[in-house]
Amino acid sequence: MPTFKSQSSLLCGFSGLILILVGILGAAAPAAEKTSVAVYPFKAVGTVDKSVAATITSLVNYELTQSPKLLVIKEDMLQEVMKRQAMNISDLCDSTMCQVEIGKLVAAQKMVNGELSKLGNRYIMTVNLVDIQTGTVEMSGKEQCTCTEDQLDQLAALASAKIREHFGETGIYARKAAQASAPSGAPQSSGSYRPTRSVEAISAETAAKIRRFEKIFQSVNVDSAAESSALERGGVYSVKGKSGDKNVAYFSTAVEAPASLAWEAITDVENYCEFMPGCLSVNILERTSDHVVIQKMGNMKTSNHELFFDHSIMEMFCKDLDNTLTAGLGVAGGFRGYKIEALTDDRSKLIAAQEGRGNVQDDLKAFKKRAEALAR
Repeated sequence: MPTFKSQSSLLCGFSGLILILVGILGAAAPAAEKTSVAVYPFKAVGTVDKSVAATITSLVNYELTQSPKLLVIKEDMLQEVMKRQAMNISDLCDSTMCQVEIGKLVAAQKMVNGELSKLGNRYIMTVNLVDIQTGTVEMSGKEQCTCTEDQLDQLAALASAKIREHFGETGIYARKAAQASAPSGAPQSSGSYRPTRSVEAISAETAAKIRRFEKIFQSVNVDSAAESSALERGGVYSVKGKSGDKNVAYFSTAVEAPASLAWEAITDVENYCEFMPGCLSVNILERTSDHVVIQKMGNMKTSNHELFFDHSIMEMFCKDLDNTLTAGLGVAGGFRGYKIEALTDDRSKLIAAQEGRGNVQDDLKAFKKRAEALAR
C-alpha cells in the first residue's frame, strides 16, 4: 500500500491539472445543476480477475454518463492522478479517506466505489456513493446474478441505475431490470442471466407503516377462480369488503407488460400528469427513496398525498392528507393501496384497494395503460 501524501502537497503537485479541470467544468457552466462524479476503480475480490473489475469500472462510468443529472469525470483523468501518486490497478488505496482526497483532486463532488466478487457461479457487486466534502457514504447497494462473465454488463447497468435514481431520476432501475431479465441473444441455459432484485432497504418507519397498511388487501375475500377468469377475459375483477367500520373496494386487472414495467408506471410520480386523467401538475414536497409527499393539481381541486413504497415486493400506499382544498369542504380523506404480482415473464397483475373517497378504478386503468405503453 503506498503512503498517501498530505492534501497540501498533492494540491501543489497537481495545480496544473486542477486548472485544466476548472476550465472543463467552467465550460460546462450551462449544466450547473449537474453533480460531478468520479468512479474509483472497482476492486476484484477472490477469484475475480482484475481485468474484469476494470471492465466493470468502465461500464459503470459509461452508464452514469447517460444521466442528464451527472457530470462524470473521465476515467483517464482519474488514472492520471493515480499514476502521479504511483498507484495502479494492483495497488489501490482501500480507505475512504484516500479515495476522498483523490476525488478532491479531480474536482468531484461524489465518488463511486465498489467491489466485484464471486461465490460459486454467482457474481456479487457492491457499490457505494461517497460524498467528497464530508467523506460519508450517502448510499450503498448490492446487485447479484447467476450469470456468465460476458453478461456482467447487466450487473453494472443495474448498479448504475440505483445511483441515478439517488439523484432524482425515476424508473431507471425498473427499465434496466426488465432488459436484464431477457437480454438479447443471451443463452437460455444454466448460464443465462438471472438477476436477483436488490434495492435499498426501506426505513424501519416506512416498513412498520406498510405492514399496517397491508390490512387493506386482507380485508376482502378474493375468489381466486373468479378473479382468474376475469383476468383471462381481459376484464377487471372487483369485490367489496370492510376494514373496521370502513368500506373497502378491491380491483385487479391483467397488464400486458412485465411486473417491473407495471411498477415503473406506479412509481413514476413526477410524470403522473402524462397519463392520469384530470391531472394538471404534480409538485414534489418531500422525497426519500421510500416516501414521497406530493401536491397534485387537477381540473376541480388541489390535493396533497403521502406515498409509501416497498420496492422489494412492489407495493405502494397512498394516503390523502388533511391539508388539501377538498378537506376544507368536509370530504373525508381517502386511502389506497396498489401492488404488482408477476403472472408470466411478460404479464403481470395490478391490484388496487381503496377505503374512503375517490375512484381507484380510474387510477388502475391509467397505470395499466401506462405500463403497456412502456412495454411497446
